[in-house]
Amino acid sequence: MKNQTTLKITNDDGTTETIPCHIQKQALFRTGGNSYRGRKTIKTHGRKWFTSDEVDAGDAWRDINKQCHDFISAGKRSIMKINVYPSLLKVVNAMLAEPYAIIEIKEGARFQYAKGLAMLTKHLPGKKPEWEWVDATRTIRQFKEGSKWDKIKVNQLDPGLVRNFRADYTKGLPVDGDAYNARGRGANSILKDAKSVFGKKLVKVVYTPHLKMPDMTEFKEMEKMNVTDPVYSAPQADFMDNFLSQLANLKAKCVETWLAFILSYAAGFRWAEIRNAHWSWLYPEVGRNASGEVVERYVIEVKPTETWKPKANSVGKVYISKSTYDDIMSTREISRDKVPNMSLTELQQLVWSTPGTKAAKQLNLSSRGLALRCGRLGIPTPPNGFWRRVETGKIPHPNGTPPEGVKGIEPNVIPFEEEKRGDGPILQRYRGDGKSASSGNRRLARWMRDLGWTRRYCCHEMRKLNGAMIVTNTGSIYEAQNQLRHKTYRTTEKSYADLITISDYTVEIPKVS
Repeated sequence: MKNQTTLKITNDDGTTETIPCHIQKQALFRTGGNSYRGRKTIKTHGRKWFTSDEVDAGDAWRDINKQCHDFISAGKRSIMKINVYPSLLKVVNAMLAEPYAIIEIKEGARFQYAKGLAMLTKHLPGKKPEWEWVDATRTIRQFKEGSKWDKIKVNQLDPGLVRNFRADYTKGLPVDGDAYNARGRGANSILKDAKSVFGKKLVKVVYTPHLKMPDMTEFKEMEKMNVTDPVYSAPQADFMDNFLSQLANLKAKCVETWLAFILSYAAGFRWAEIRNAHWSWLYPEVGRNASGEVVERYVIEVKPTETWKPKANSVGKVYISKSTYDDIMSTREISRDKVPNMSLTELQQLVWSTPGTKAAKQLNLSSRGLALRCGRLGIPTPPNGFWRRVETGKIPHPNGTPPEGVKGIEPNVIPFEEEKRGDGPILQRYRGDGKSASSGNRRLARWMRDLGWTRRYCCHEMRKLNGAMIVTNTGSIYEAQNQLRHKTYRTTEKSYADLITISDYTVEIPKVS
């Protein structure tokens, strides 16, 4: 390889100059602490070492040559220039440790910012950052020492690092292809999260009072990748007809999953809104229409609960049809603790007629699930080893009746008539955060995919379809924006506004006589 004789560098004042290349790039080596080192034999000084903390190898090479040049020409820098700015580890942990009341950014959102920063620095050498809960209540996360974040300083988050991340993230994909555009959108999302670590409020309230921070404007203003946005396309009508024709079966099988579908499809709810929706959100409302007539409308009003706040404070009224209102309200009379189409007496007869594994299989439950169900309903179940003793003839077969001395049905659940009068979540079960298999949206996804659904999302796709139907039928993106509670119509326009009704109007070429 031919040695480079000159090198262009940038001085501290922003000016550039060309200097001799004193140390070749291939002569540098990386230390255990992730710094770069190089040496040069200088007359009267002998062998002299120079070190740089720059993350990028090219930047470190220029920095080391500049140190060497300054030392030879004017003795300006005989020691390494110290980077006084905090490491990414210190900044991220300071952000995560701050109480919500001070910055009013939820811990989950801040952790998402940190994950974005971790992805942005993933291509850099070193151990990836790992986190742990640091309190018994599992409300504060901190990243551990010993990762690449210990050595990367915040001022090293420059455009060069971002560009290298993008190149690594889209490596091997043909430019302008669908895969490249999709990957590029992902890179833009990661950069957006990483920039949020240095939001104005965090810098002003959390970092500046305790840490020496550089000007992050250049990083914050780093432009997005120039990739095309996805074009929303509503599902085909015949495809949706298949789902809608199966809703009665879904309701009979699992009321909670049916409600997840209805609230996303007919009300346009997000999953977080579905899992936190309360009965008090539903009510009829009397008002006047455009003709001045008094009419009754039906409302689901999204509002905060004691433990939850809507995304971006997107509270407001959502109007639904009377049939949807009646359908949702009718589920309030269905106890979630009963096996469908089976009374308590029939369930007791079943568990005292056949071993638990067989009984559970008939009800599409696990043995453990059946035992828990019976426990909630106050139904006694046979003890361990009971059916083996029946098989060996040591005790008679119960034939559906608990043996003498075993108390029969004693319901220990709140009577439904009392429960119905109070407020509470519409979804009484499967109200997970959406990541566990038992969450309502995961159950809905399994049902839809069993019927042929192939898109990545299920519940949120029904919300998008709700917006498309509103735009199609009203001709107003603004109407859909209000119903979906977007802050700007551009969000509605981009991802929720496919016209699903096909027009048969065409422009005809006039015939010339």
